[in-house]
Amino acid sequence: MSSTVLRKICFVVPKAILFFDPTLGTPRGGAERQAYYLGTGLAKQEGWDVHYCTAKYGDVGKFQQNNCTLWPTFRFEDGTFSSFVELCRTLKKIDADVYVFRAANMAIAPVVIYLKSLLKKRCVYMVAHDEEGSFRGLAKMTNWPTAALMWLTHRMANLVTVQTHLQLRCFAEQGVKNTHLLRNCFRFKEGERNSIEPLELDGFSLWVGRCDPWKQPEIFIELARNHSEEQFIMICPRGRDLPYFEKLRAAASEIRNLEFIDGVDPTLVMNYFARAKMYVLTSVSEGFANTMMEAMSQACPLLTLDIDPDGIISEHTLGRVALSNEELSQQFVSLAGNAELRKKLGENGRDYLLRYHSEEEVVTAFSGMLSSLFTR
Repeated sequence: MSSTVLRKICFVVPKAILFFDPTLGTPRGGAERQAYYLGTGLAKQEGWDVHYCTAKYGDVGKFQQNNCTLWPTFRFEDGTFSSFVELCRTLKKIDADVYVFRAANMAIAPVVIYLKSLLKKRCVYMVAHDEEGSFRGLAKMTNWPTAALMWLTHRMANLVTVQTHLQLRCFAEQGVKNTHLLRNCFRFKEGERNSIEPLELDGFSLWVGRCDPWKQPEIFIELARNHSEEQFIMICPRGRDLPYFEKLRAAASEIRNLEFIDGVDPTLVMNYFARAKMYVLTSVSEGFANTMMEAMSQACPLLTLDIDPDGIISEHTLGRVALSNEELSQQFVSLAGNAELRKKLGENGRDYLLRYHSEEEVVTAFSGMLSSLFTR
């Protein structure tokens, strides 16, 4: 009989259920994807009983998949108070040893207070964006009440994980204790670890992201407008701001060399990265974007607008980092006209991903961090 103590962990991530059952809706979101990878990865290791507390879609009830137990709980259309009560009731029923939250949300702090104060449970918060390291930055990205509640969450959590050394420094400067670096993980499909050749069949440049103002998709549209000799594709599902989305789609429709796609099955996104000349990232800021890892996995070089997590793009030559819109255009021309350079940058990106972001390595590191919570 194994002497390993079985620890119960619960990820409180509402939309993570969509990665277990895509028939319920299109699975999107880097935070949810990372929670899915980490939880299902932990479930493969000895000593962990993995649960997910999620939102409820349709009539789906509690079920098990990939050695994980899912508890669909509240509906997004339910009232705030009734959702909170139902969530707390379910969390108590799950009775986990540790509860994990990821990505800023004003509802997290009240739930963490309930778990720590009344149920005496351990809580982990996982940072998903650079702006979370700044009160003003997070307030601008969300709102002031959310920023204030997240400030409290960071200090109540037994463990805070960050994606980059920059985030680690920011939280240390704020006096947040027990903060640890945990790189995002990437799950390669069977056989994908072997070297691949980027296809570049259609020779287009690619933008992928939700239609949120802070991702600045209009910069990619302008890039396409100014380089009519090149082909562009942007995969841009609607965000919360419908007027902004409609305005952006209308602007894109006026550019002949730009194809605007308002949503792609997640299983097909990799095909676009494999065929693209380069992946263009225009966000104001990011953590370590999942789309960057998807591009790197397909040996697709990166072109970003002042986004370089921990300086890895420059240091490891994974692509090009522009510091202005003008330089973005210049770097685009340089990359678009040099297939040999793109091939080398893409290979570097894939090698870096395999070396530092493999699922096995990251999940093992996370398991160690969680285990340390029970030895203090």
